[in-house]
Formats: sequence, structure tokens, C-alpha cells
Amino acid sequence: MRQALLALGFDESRLTHWRLEHKLVQAWVFRHYCPDSLPPTLGLDRLAQGVNLRDLRNTLSAALPRGFVIKTALGDCSGDDCDRRTETVLSWIESGARHMPGAGTLADEEFIVQERKNIRREYRIHTIEDRVIEDLTVHRHQGSVRPGEREGPNRYVQRMLDALPAGITSGSNLGWDVALLDDGGFAVIEVNVGGIHNVYNPGFHASGFFHHKVYGAIYSARLLLFLERTYGCRIAVIADAPGRPDEDYFYSEVADWKTRF
Repeated sequence: MRQALLALGFDESRLTHWRLEHKLVQAWVFRHYCPDSLPPTLGLDRLAQGVNLRDLRNTLSAALPRGFVIKTALGDCSGDDCDRRTETVLSWIESGARHMPGAGTLADEEFIVQERKNIRREYRIHTIEDRVIEDLTVHRHQGSVRPGEREGPNRYVQRMLDALPAGITSGSNLGWDVALLDDGGFAVIEVNVGGIHNVYNPGFHASGFFHHKVYGAIYSARLLLFLERTYGCRIAVIADAPGRPDEDYFYSEVADWKTRF
């Protein structure tokens, strides 16, 4: 995936240079262009500044009266098991064990506080630049996608892409975590920014679905076919590393699946 995007001229460092992988930064940027996209999201240290630790829960509840969850601002799977993680962070702070640095820049925040949503199901939607890869929308946790089920979340994300400026979408490789809410609407929970990350877990990042042990070759083949259709190119997948059997097998599987679709 990385080599294909580089060959197409994508700048894999541009968006993370702006710190869009930071969940508070991205929430403010995306909500600027699409106000109802991500839930209201605030920095924990700024909210807690000057607040007696015993009053912290009340302060957060006043800021987000519909309920809130606390997540790490960087990292993977920050939205999983939100209730336990929220309580763990609050208990850590209330015990006095965490240093409270006060308000800094948006990107200085270690934790975000986000309005709670009543979620029925979550999807991962994959996009390249300003287009949704329609057949790469999957349930984020488990279960197969039913015929026609992709249409709603795909349309929702495409409307967001249409509202964003080319300065954000151009050269982008994004994985959107989108929730189907109990009221039938959709909301973006967070956006996973592909490319080179320099702060948390430095190196190249991409959606974990592309290297999933069972389905990764299928998703990778669909991605490559999308790139071929969209950019008028041909991408050959050659398994030529017998000394690295796992990687060699994965490449052969991607090549095989490309011929099946």
C-alpha cells in the first residue's frame, strides 16, 4: 500500500505535519468545515485547569451535559471500552497521581473529553483523497456487512469529503470510524490518518484492516483495484521474497484476490 501511494505522488507526511492525527486537533478542524460531524470534543487539561479535583466530574458534566467519554488523544483503539477507560482516567486524576499540566496548545493535550453518543453499530470507511472506496466499508468490530448496508455510511462520509478543502483531502489516506446512532443518524467518532507519524509510535500508519491476518489480503486487493480505476494505472503485486515467508504469502494472496474481483 505504501509503495503504491508513493508511486502515485502522495505526500505521506503532510497531514501529520499539521498534527491531524491528534484527535483534538482533527475534531476542531473537521467540525470547522462540518459542524455536526464529530461530537463536541474538548481538551481535558484545559477543562480541568484551576478546578478542584473533587469537582472535576461535575465540571466535565457541565461542559458536556449529554454525557462524556475520555479518550487518549493519540493512539489506536481509543474508543474501545470507553466507560472503563473513562473511569480509570478520572480515578487516576482524583487520586492525585497524575500531574495536571494545565492548558497548553491543542496538540499538548494527552486526553480528550468527547460528548457521549448512543451507538448502535460502528463502521470503518476508507477513503483516498476526496473519494470513498465504496466496497471497503466494513463493521469496525465484527459481523458481515449486509447488501446495501454500506450506502448510508458511505454517503455520509462522501458529503464530508465534499465539504472539506483540497488542502486536507489532496493526497490523503484516511480511515473513518463512523457510528450509526440509535436515532438512525451517523456521527464520525474519529479519523485515522494514514502516513508517517512522528510522535506516537513513529513510522508509517495505515488502517489495520489492510494487514488483518484473515482479511487483509482481500482489503488490500480492493484498495489496489480502486487505485487502478481511479488513477488509470496498473499495479502488479509480485511475491518475490521467499526468505520472508509470511510477507511472500501475503503478497501472493493479494495478487490472487486481485484476479477474483
